Amino acid sequence: MTTSSPASCHVGDEASLSLLGKAPFLETYADSTHAADLLDFVEAEHSAERYRSWLESDFAKIWALETTAGCSAIGYVVALTVADAGFNQQMEIKRLYVLHRLERKGLGPPLLNEVLEDARRAGIAELFLESPRDQSKCCKFLL
Repeated sequence: MTTSSPASCHVGDEASLSLLGKAPFLETYADSTHAADLLDFVEAEHSAERYRSWLESDFAKIWALETTAGCSAIGYVVALTVADAGFNQQMEIKRLYVLHRLERKGLGPPLLNEVLEDARRAGIAELFLESPRDQSKCCKFLL
């Protein structure tokens, strides 16, 4: 499978981003969480409306990787810019995901490089990513 370079997302991409954003939760919790609770969560946190509001905003940037055949989204990164008490601009990597079956195939670094380049251009003073205590999955993603 061949992928394109990460591309900046725009209004109109929210449905694909929403679907892709829901995938890890369904994969991870489908066998341990009640379906109604899981669906409520993913609809609240990964609704097309949430992605559309980010795409319409001035503070969010989203990049996605797609397959060259079929143009299906297979990974994405969401970066939010915030002011640090009005002095410095910070950027948070809010979401970073590649489909589970494509992890460890070198798709993470191109997404992160887009964020890093955008942060440099914008003069961002601080870039951060919050992750769960067990960071092994986060680290594997980057390989």
